[in-house]
Amino acid sequence: MAAKPLPDADLLRQLLRYEPDTGKLFWRERNASHFPPSKHAKTFAATFNREMAGKEAFASPNGTGYLQGWIKGRKYRAHRVIWKMVTGNDPDTIDHINGKPDDNRWCNLRDASIKENSQNKSLSKINKSGTCGVFWLSRAQRWKAMLTVDGRNVYVGQFISLEDATLARKAAEREYGFHPNHGRPKAQEGK
Repeated sequence: MAAKPLPDADLLRQLLRYEPDTGKLFWRERNASHFPPSKHAKTFAATFNREMAGKEAFASPNGTGYLQGWIKGRKYRAHRVIWKMVTGNDPDTIDHINGKPDDNRWCNLRDASIKENSQNKSLSKINKSGTCGVFWLSRAQRWKAMLTVDGRNVYVGQFISLEDATLARKAAEREYGFHPNHGRPKAQEGK
């Protein structure tokens, strides 16, 4: 699914101020040209500036924790707006390196392919072994390790101990270029 095109980078910079060290966006003052042409445009600008200028923007989390906000009647995700403001380019996929979807510090954002993004995921809530791609085979009485690379399952092996299965899975992650954060516990994401 193609991402929604973002407004022009210059317009974003006129409307918003970004703090790379905190990851926060703030509304800038607006003039009448930022409102639909009418005899009330100056009043709209004055009202906006009194009520919104200097306040944090894009601070509402969506259902998955990404911060979002509205520009000219359209909703956008903060990290995508930030990428466009800083680089001037519409991003394809932006990866939050530490897995925290509300951490939009510049040092935490990277332009990534879908593959790279999927190789930096947190541990699933339903995982019982504590390691991505490692699960118990009750029939064989062994731990099985596998991973998915380029849409295909890669068998790593079966192991008597969870520790051996985990070590083999982690070695396979390194071999296939997974991000070192891949498989981090979900609990780390909220901190």
